[in-house]
Amino acid sequence: MRFLCHYLAVLNIADGFITYIGVGLGLIGEANPVMQILYNKSPMYFLGTKLSLSLLLYLFLYFGKIPNYQIVTYITLFGASFYTIIMCFHGIWIVDGLFVSKYGG
Repeated sequence: MRFLCHYLAVLNIADGFITYIGVGLGLIGEANPVMQILYNKSPMYFLGTKLSLSLLLYLFLYFGKIPNYQIVTYITLFGASFYTIIMCFHGIWIVDGLFVSKYGG
């Protein structure tokens, strides 16, 4: 469970920075309506929220306050799986933006 929480926190931070760059360059859009509102209000609100959520998860880990319920494990596993898929999508647009568009294709 600790590994899943670390993994989820790292993916959330990576997603935040990659989305911040991608939306800022007009390469992608933010699919989460709540995060889109934050980004439209201020990209710093968006990034600050993403970082704060990961920090909160790390604080739970540090203080050993992750609930040991099966539902929490399932939710964490779902979130980590979902973020893994999102990172694959980020990889696709990065490869497309950096290589395919540059060299034709």
